[in-house]
Amino acid sequence: MFMNTTELDSIFSVLENPIRRKILAKLAKEQHYPLQLSKELNISQQAIMKHLKVLEDNELVQSFEEKSTLGGPPRKSYVASKHISLRIDIGPNTFSSEVYDYSNIDKEREPDKVGDKDKIDDEFKKYIDDFNKCQSIEDPKNRLAEYSKIIQKLNKELNEIKVKSAKLLNIREVVTHESNKLINDLSREYEERRILYYLLNNEDRELSSIADALDLREKVIMDLFNRLMKRHLLIFEEEFLF
Repeated sequence: MFMNTTELDSIFSVLENPIRRKILAKLAKEQHYPLQLSKELNISQQAIMKHLKVLEDNELVQSFEEKSTLGGPPRKSYVASKHISLRIDIGPNTFSSEVYDYSNIDKEREPDKVGDKDKIDDEFKKYIDDFNKCQSIEDPKNRLAEYSKIIQKLNKELNEIKVKSAKLLNIREVVTHESNKLINDLSREYEERRILYYLLNNEDRELSSIADALDLREKVIMDLFNRLMKRHLLIFEEEFLF
């Protein structure tokens, strides 16, 4: 599930701080106490507590109390709690930023994309089967070794996806560059070009969606559409029903 702009801005604001990113890296491995984090990161415990509060307020970590093994008062421990993927693509003709929550991916698939779901499940079934086999291995060292093999295979596949994504971005950059030049040649009016840029990159043809994306009133959008259609500049105009 893609998060909205407000959530995206909030996550980016929290993670812009390098100390918070280091804390999350630690908590992604195992739970930590504030004193542990203070010693490992060589930062005062007071500062650590402030960063942990920001992370917890934004639901990136959660805390719980543990009984002390030495008979002292309970201690608060922290763990990472959010399942999100962040992505920013920047280029001369490219800018996109998004935060994706991957914790409930099956629930987010649309009903008309059941075929896609089955295809994805079949593709990933090998990893699920391998994991289930590991669960039955009694020796913890052998089970850990098999877990390592699965993780390394997944890392390799994820890296291949990154390489493919980079190549696709490069091709899209070239096509977008040429498209943007054409748009500039077709219209000298800024708002008209904004409409054309949007239509170039988005499949959504709903008037309300376009108005929200461009922060313009629907009437203004309609006027721009009409001007573009009169000059036969509105791309995909057959897809619009006015």
